[in-house]
Amino acid sequence: MKRKMTVLLLLCSMIFCLASCKEENHTQDAKETAKLFMEAVKTGDFNRASSYCSPEEAKALGWKSYSEDATDDFTNSISGDNDATSGYNPSDAVVSIISSWVDQVCAEMITDYTISDNITHKKQVYTVPVDITYHDTTSLSEQVKQSAERYMQGDLSGLLNSEKLAELTQIYLSKGQNAMLDELLQTILPDLLKDVTQAYKESPLLTDTIELTIEEVDGDWLITKDDGKLKDITAIKNTKAADSDSEVSTETAVPDSGASTEKPEASSAN
Repeated sequence: MKRKMTVLLLLCSMIFCLASCKEENHTQDAKETAKLFMEAVKTGDFNRASSYCSPEEAKALGWKSYSEDATDDFTNSISGDNDATSGYNPSDAVVSIISSWVDQVCAEMITDYTISDNITHKKQVYTVPVDITYHDTTSLSEQVKQSAERYMQGDLSGLLNSEKLAELTQIYLSKGQNAMLDELLQTILPDLLKDVTQAYKESPLLTDTIELTIEEVDGDWLITKDDGKLKDITAIKNTKAADSDSEVSTETAVPDSGASTEKPEASSAN
């Protein structure tokens, strides 16, 4: 009887050890998923980050076309209904400048993260806290606006010499407003966005703790839910280059360089 009891205790001990090991492995699996996810977020690769999420969570974050959506948002903001850009259709070259800037902003958004060891779980669902340090994207819109105002109110002199002004005027007269605006934006956007990026990088860093819910889905450990903070933290707001208070007319952007400034009867698109 005593021997049977000893064997039973040994079996119970082995079962307990196996269960403990299994649980520890799950904890490590959850932590590894969080690490892979956060590494992708930190580099600005939100599409790859989505691959570590369940389909439902990926849809909730809305990151699968993050760069494209942010680029479209900014591009649309400079082709609005104000006097200077009404009807403007940006060329691929202008869109490329904006897209590269968006990618740079994304890559510098999350500056650091630490996955907490205080991982909790309920059955097979793990909650992983992550401490993050990041730049505040909510100021981007205002920074772009202020930078655009400085450029349009006189800072263009360093970028637009007399030869460039003459070229812009000729483009305006021969090809129309859309072509002129396109050439103008290709000239000023790199410097304008460089100023915005520098201010963004020098802005005070913020910290917060997010919580990721991780569980096994069809054999893979995936993020199935989050506390909602990360989507707000990584959201690039409507980066509108100029609103009604900072409009600039085409005459202001391209002053008379000596050539006739009679407007063509119809503006031609690129």
